Amino acid sequence: MEDRIGGNRPDFGGKAEFVPAAAVLVGVCVFWLAGLLGGLAVLHSPGASMISVLVWLYIMLAAVALSVVAAALSIFDITRRLKRRRQGLE
Repeated sequence: MEDRIGGNRPDFGGKAEFVPAAAVLVGVCVFWLAGLLGGLAVLHSPGASMISVLVWLYIMLAAVALSVVAAALSIFDITRRLKRRRQGLE
């Protein structure tokens, strides 16, 4: 595989090329795990006004939508890199 300078290095990237996408995927999993384990308890506070609950719901809706997009992009990136690596070895 060629590096940016134009030289050939057979071990270009190594396992470090998977770190950014894997970190995003782990972050998304932690976000969803926190939500499943009661991270949304802030919405059930008795003294909260209706507008603050509505604002939190919109923030959570945006966070959920962005987390789904981030997870899909990171899975796509990891599979693309694995496919490219497999093609390079054959």
